[in-house]
Amino acid sequence: MAVLGNLVKGGVKIREVIRPKSRSAIKQQKRTLLKLLFKARNTQFGKKYEFDQLFEDALLSSDKSYYQNFKNTVPVFDYDKIFKNWWYKCLKGEANVTWPGKVKYFALSSGTSEAASKHIPVTKSMIKAIQRTSIRQIMALSAYKSIPS
Repeated sequence: MAVLGNLVKGGVKIREVIRPKSRSAIKQQKRTLLKLLFKARNTQFGKKYEFDQLFEDALLSSDKSYYQNFKNTVPVFDYDKIFKNWWYKCLKGEANVTWPGKVKYFALSSGTSEAASKHIPVTKSMIKAIQRTSIRQIMALSAYKSIPS
C-alpha cells in the first residue's frame, strides 16, 4: 500500500510541473454540453428534444442564449418520470434511448423516490468518465497546500 501512495504522490508532483493552462468554468461547461449534445443527438431522447438544433445554437452562439434555449427545450426529470418515459426501454434491451448504444449494466439504488429499488443505466461512457474524473481529482491534489501541524 505504501508503494501505491508513493506512486500517487509522484504523479501529483509531476502534475504540478506540467499543469495546463486552465479554462474558465463557463467555457468548460459549454464544451462539455457540446460534446454531450453531439454524442446523444441520434438517440430517441436527442431527437425528441432537438439536440441537433441545440448543438448548432450552442456552437454558433457567442453569448449565453444557447443555455436558455437548452433550458426551454429539455425538461427537468425526476427519477420516476425519466424511468417511466425513457429508461424502462433501456431495461427492456432497447438501444439508443437516452444514450448511444445498448445499456448493458444497471446500478440498483434506493432512496427517496416511490420505487423501493431504482434501476439506473450505467454505460461504458459513464464508467470511463468516472475513471477520468477520479484521476483528475487525484491530480488536483497538487493545488492544495498542507496546513502545518
